[in-house]
Amino acid sequence: KVMLYPNPTRDLDLACTVKVAAMLREDGIQVTMPDAIAEKFGIDRAILHHIELLDFDPAIENADMIISLGGDGSILHTA
Repeated sequence: KVMLYPNPTRDLDLACTVKVAAMLREDGIQVTMPDAIAEKFGIDRAILHHIELLDFDPAIENADMIISLGGDGSILHTA
C-alpha cells in the first residue's frame, strides 16, 4: 500500500499525482492519499477515483511506502 502526498500548488489539479496513482494501480498496488488535501485545495474528487482518500493518521499508519510529490518542502512536510 502506497500513500501519495502531493503538493497541489506544484502539481496543479493533481495531474502528476493521478498519473503516478494509475501506474501504481496497474501493478496491483493499493494507493491512498490524505483526504484533507482534496478538501483544502478544492480538488474534484472525481479525478481521484482510483485513489482511496483517508484521514491522515490511518493513511500513514497503513502505508508501506510514502511518495511525496513536490519539492524539498513537500518532503519535510510529509516527514
